[in-house]
Amino acid sequence: MTKRFESLDAAVDLLAEAQFYGTKLAAADRDAAAAYIARRQGAAGAYAGSFALTPEERAAGVRVFSGERMTSASARHIIGEESCRILRSLKGAKPGVKKAQQAAEKSMRESFIRIIDGEGHPGVFCCGKCTAALWRNVASGAFGDREKRFADGMKYLKKMRKGGGEWQRFPFHYTLLALTEIGEPARAELKYAAPVCERKLKRKPGADKYAQRRHDVMTRALEIANGS
Repeated sequence: MTKRFESLDAAVDLLAEAQFYGTKLAAADRDAAAAYIARRQGAAGAYAGSFALTPEERAAGVRVFSGERMTSASARHIIGEESCRILRSLKGAKPGVKKAQQAAEKSMRESFIRIIDGEGHPGVFCCGKCTAALWRNVASGAFGDREKRFADGMKYLKKMRKGGGEWQRFPFHYTLLALTEIGEPARAELKYAAPVCERKLKRKPGADKYAQRRHDVMTRALEIANGS
């Protein structure tokens, strides 16, 4: 039976998990998730014309792939970036899905990308968690000027180091996830975070899916940091 979705976060998460682990979803489930996300584009409550959370999600907040809970305006912005990113990444997406992704990206560009570009910080948004979401979308090909955005973003992230492998304002695992997708431009920050990853990986992950994902994100981060 084809999956049915009642929340934007669930649809995004299904596709993001399959992408991260390289697993193949049933075509019907993939298309159902993509169609649900596309229908949320521009709906009431959408951040900058992107993709709208349901009223229940806006009230409770959402959890990103690595498990951190996002609330309020941050949740609205982050789910917009995540939705845009995952639809852009889908191969063989139907025309309506592509149209929704393109409309969302255009609206976000006109709403806030032009502002951060005009302020001279093309790789930094209002806070660390929103910036990490922006990087994930840029890594998928959104908004152009990838090299400039990542150079600016990594320069800023370095300033946010608080010692010991973590950063001020930036949620550790979600930021790591973004850095693994940036790749080579993020290697210095991944090396900086490596001691924390090594320490945490000595412990067996918990039973919930987010604990396992964080374990796998840190493993991937170390592989990139070490040039694997």
